[in-house]
Amino acid sequence: NNNVANLRGGVDLFVRGTLANPVLFGQVELEPGGRLVYSDNEYEVERGLLTFNNPNRIDPVIDLVARTEVRNYGITLTLAGTLERLNAQFSSDEGLADLEILALLATGQELQGQGRLRAPGERTESDVHASQLLASQAASLVSTRVGTLFGFDRFRIDPQPSPSGGAIGGVRLTVGKRISRDLFVTYTTNPSSSEEYLVRVEWQLSDKVLLVLTRDGKADTFALDAEWEKRF
Repeated sequence: NNNVANLRGGVDLFVRGTLANPVLFGQVELEPGGRLVYSDNEYEVERGLLTFNNPNRIDPVIDLVARTEVRNYGITLTLAGTLERLNAQFSSDEGLADLEILALLATGQELQGQGRLRAPGERTESDVHASQLLASQAASLVSTRVGTLFGFDRFRIDPQPSPSGGAIGGVRLTVGKRISRDLFVTYTTNPSSSEEYLVRVEWQLSDKVLLVLTRDGKADTFALDAEWEKRF
């Protein structure tokens, strides 16, 4: 429940692999009736299912159907595929053309005149935003649940943009654990690259002094920083 979605569902997941290359298996199923905001339009979820079955990386198969109403037109959004190959389709109860539906969603007004047709295989801005939105919500659901199950003090899955210009190019995984009252360790990695990782050790020397040791695997460097807090 946040500023872009109010969703409920069930999570049935388990993790395999190593800390450097964890893989998720299982499903996240959304209950019908949940709501999400996309491009200033509120959608009601009719069906939502994320299936994690890729043994090589975290890449769920998405099946989402949601509906909204714009100027008395009923519009259905269907998302299907994986995060990297997500197919976003819009349809309306009144049989509007794709360009008419996109005009309604983007401006709230009906399309006037001629519009540009989509080339075969072309990804529109709406496709990109839809995949980014769903990736963010899926990551939030998984992070909260897995962090609770395994007792991590911090657990995050952050979708990363694709360098080729696609919507999602991978994920970044962060786990954190408090070793003692004064010592906290954070490990961040890209599951697709064993050399891309960051280890951060925070040692609270006093209420105002913090030592931070950082190990960057990609750059093969170490760094030591001291943070001193002063209130004015």
